[in-house]
Amino acid sequence: MRKNLLFPCLALSLGFVANGASAEQYATAIFDKTGSMQQTRSADGKTRCQYGKELFLTSIAGAFNKADYLNVKTFGAPGELVSISSGFYKITGLSPVFGPGKVFFDNIQQQVNALSCDAWSTALGDAVCDSIDELRSSVLSTTTQLPRIALVTDAGENYSQRCGGTNYVTTHIIPRTLNPAPKVRLDIAILAPGGNVSARLSSAPSYELFNTNSTAPVAANARMSTQLMAAAPIYSSEVQALVNAAQASGGGAIVIADNKVCTSKCDPLSQGPDDDDWGGAW
Repeated sequence: MRKNLLFPCLALSLGFVANGASAEQYATAIFDKTGSMQQTRSADGKTRCQYGKELFLTSIAGAFNKADYLNVKTFGAPGELVSISSGFYKITGLSPVFGPGKVFFDNIQQQVNALSCDAWSTALGDAVCDSIDELRSSVLSTTTQLPRIALVTDAGENYSQRCGGTNYVTTHIIPRTLNPAPKVRLDIAILAPGGNVSARLSSAPSYELFNTNSTAPVAANARMSTQLMAAAPIYSSEVQALVNAAQASGGGAIVIADNKVCTSKCDPLSQGPDDDDWGGAW
């Protein structure tokens, strides 16, 4: 059965407006349209590209409740970081299900659904670094609102020109999220090769992991037993570094293996602590 991840966020958007704090909230959503996203997921027969689009659109719909300005981007090879929203679009008080907000959301949805995920290389480091730099140039240093990035990717950095290298996350991304103030909060959904584990990490120093003994869907907050946690494989160093970067920034990450199905809070902006300064997790 095809599960539509978008409806819950759309329903929540009815009757709500953006954060009422005086500081304006800026957020950037980034989607990985590289060739490896064409990999088919054994869990549901969808490509990572198809599945990732669902997660991405869910986060965009949810952003209407929390952000004042939203920038929606896609990236692939070097020089292919593009804003499909034409920069930061003011969504204060708008809803994705009616009026001007629906016009904006429908346009973004159409563009996202048309993506083919065929970029020849993965300039992931540059995409994140450039987006953080852009957020910092748009947000006053005195704001009490953390600018935020939502990223859907399957990792595999291999061709960044400014923020690449084996240790690109620790060398370039983590320092940019932390300094100068305010921090830039990073929330990530990582689509990973098949294994026997999917994992979710918030700013708390503990993992919440899916049941790895079954291919059946399980709730995203279901905790594994000690035995299962001990049997779980180690992530690739890049994926673990991205998870660590999200944690260090005050955000969270979810890793969804190709042979697993996530059923709750699966998009990037649903990660992180529930008691953050946004009034709850997205």
